[in-house]
Amino acid sequence: MICHGVAGLNPEVAHRIVDTVLEWASQLTSGQLRTRIRRLRIATDPDTTRQRYEHKIRERTVAPFGNDDSTANLCGYHLPADQVTEGRAHIETLTRQLHPDERTPNQRRADVFLD
Repeated sequence: MICHGVAGLNPEVAHRIVDTVLEWASQLTSGQLRTRIRRLRIATDPDTTRQRYEHKIRERTVAPFGNDDSTANLCGYHLPADQVTEGRAHIETLTRQLHPDERTPNQRRADVFLD
């Protein structure tokens, strides 16, 4: 996780971040560690961080994946976080507008997503 978090950075900057992270990494969950590395990366090298973001946005895609049980997943990758948040909120809004029925909230969200 640490290596992935500093990938693409100038080696000197990457070493500084790794040295900082190693002081407290063992005390954090993987999610907390990922967040702290991302914040350090932005603070230490905002230009490279922005370039990495823009590169990933250019690679955005949606891909279907089949499961062993004949169901499937539809996944979006490298999407702008703010638009994902807005999309999720829109799904929640539409789901709340549905009349209650036998479906669970998660099933209704999934059906709204597919609609």
